[in-house]
Amino acid sequence: MKRLISMITLAMVLVVGAEAKQLYVSDQLEAPVRAGSGDSFRIQKMLDSGTPVEEISRRGQFVQIRYSGGVTGWMHQRFLMDEPVARDLVEKAREDLKAVETYKTKITEQESIIKTLESELAESKTAQEQLESRITEIMKTSESIFKIDEQNKVLTKENHQLDVDLKALQ
Repeated sequence: MKRLISMITLAMVLVVGAEAKQLYVSDQLEAPVRAGSGDSFRIQKMLDSGTPVEEISRRGQFVQIRYSGGVTGWMHQRFLMDEPVARDLVEKAREDLKAVETYKTKITEQESIIKTLESELAESKTAQEQLESRITEIMKTSESIFKIDEQNKVLTKENHQLDVDLKALQ
């Protein structure tokens, strides 16, 4: 009997547990700005979480603050902190992440351009080597032309001399 009751109880716990939904507490809080330094003073305004304020003075647990437009009031110190709220820090981190991602994209684009330029440079070097080889061939050919021209001049002189000698013999 005890075993049956335990099993029924366990089954009910499992069924109830299966229906539970995970929730989170919102950080959309407001803090009261009061007309004086105490909870008995009227609330002038409710400031959203993360609203920047300037400390003017302190009285007990209350801080006199200045907020948008130079308006002053009092707020309990438990509502104030030295650091921006997590929501603002997360938003800043998201903005920074977007900037980094944009920068990364630009770097990737630049790397692609560099690879293209390196490829073009390699092609240019190959073309340069081919042109230098062709120029070397042309230089050799032009040297040959000068040698042939020099030989031609010598042979022309010899031919002329032979013509003179032949006429003298006739």
